[in-house]
Amino acid sequence: MVLAPLLTQGRVVLGLLRLHPSRRGGGTEEPPRDHVLMVGAGSTGMPLLETLVITPHRVIVVDDDPQLVDRIRAAGIEAHRGDATNRGLLRRVGASDARVIVSTVTRIEDNEPLLEEARGVPIFVRAFEDAEAEWLTAHGARPVGYGDAAADSFLEWFDRRGWETADDLADAELEDVL
Repeated sequence: MVLAPLLTQGRVVLGLLRLHPSRRGGGTEEPPRDHVLMVGAGSTGMPLLETLVITPHRVIVVDDDPQLVDRIRAAGIEAHRGDATNRGLLRRVGASDARVIVSTVTRIEDNEPLLEEARGVPIFVRAFEDAEAEWLTAHGARPVGYGDAAADSFLEWFDRRGWETADDLADAELEDVL
C-alpha cells in the first residue's frame, strides 16, 4: 500500500507494462511451419476461414480490425492484429514457412511485402481487375477473381488437391483453381 502512489504514476505504469509477457512478442518462440495463413479475414474472408478451420492444418489469421481479431480468437482460432505490410508480423506468423497463404486484402500493392517474405509459398490473392491479376502473377502470386464463384473454385481445388505436400501446392497453376 505504501508503494501504490509510486506504482500508479503514468511513467511507472508504462514501464511495468513493457515488462509484461504479453508485450514482449514471444522473443524465443519459433515461427509456425506448414500452416495455412490467411491475411485479411473481413466479409469476403470469413466464409473461406470457416472452411479452412475444419481441415487438419493449423490456421493462422492476420487482420487489422481489432474487433474481428477478438471474435476470431474467441472462436478458438489463432489470430494476430496487424496488416500485410508489416514484415516483422509476417515473420512471426511464419509466412515464409506456410503451407499455403490466402490474402483477401483490398489494396493489391499491400501484398508486396507478403509476396517478398514468402517466396516459394503458394499465395492466392484476391484480384478485382485484370491489371491486378497481371501484377500479382508477375510477383509470383496466384490471382483469384473476386466473387463467390472464385471462393467456391478455391475450396474445390483445396479439397481436390488433398493437401499432400507443400511441393504439390507450389506446383499448382491458376488453371487448377479457376
